Formats: sequence, structure tokens, C-alpha cells
Amino acid sequence: MTTDFKRVGESIREKRLKARLSQVKLEKISGSGKAVVWQIEVGRTIPIEKTIWRLGASLCFHRREILEFLDSARYQRKNRDKFYKDYAIKSAERFIRKYSV
Repeated sequence: MTTDFKRVGESIREKRLKARLSQVKLEKISGSGKAVVWQIEVGRTIPIEKTIWRLGASLCFHRREILEFLDSARYQRKNRDKFYKDYAIKSAERFIRKYSV
């Protein structure tokens, strides 16, 4: 499940870099809140539909791609508990690897 939305974040990052925009600049263009672009790009959050439309339009995504992103976000939101549980487990594993002796 997490990989679905990471794919979306990676697509947004690729388009942003091709357009030579910083995350801050994209946030200003799209009207998104502070750090939203970063959280989406790393797959840390499930954006609301309005944010997906704003980012998609700002980066000139094809309508079909935006609709795919919306479907992915709806699926993620529907299964939110599993998404956050998976994220918490992966974060804990990274923490343990980093600080284990």
C-alpha cells in the first residue's frame, strides 16, 4: 500500500525537478500548505483531493494521471489504519537499525 503512494510522490518529484522548481516554489504556485510537497514526495502523508488537483495542475500532469493519483489516495485513505501501521513499523525498524549496537 505504501508503495502506491510513494510512486505518486516520486512522479510529483520528477515533474517538479524537470520544471526546475523547488518544493517551496511549488507550494506557492499550487497554494499548498507548508511542507506538504515534501510530505507527499516521501510518501509520508495522504493528500486530500484538492491538493492532488492543485499539484497536478501546477505541474501540468495529464488529467488521466491526476485521476489515477486520486484513486490511489482514495484507496490509501480507505485503508488508512493499515497505512499508518505499516509506516510506524518501518519507522521503528529504521530507528532500531540506526541505534542498535
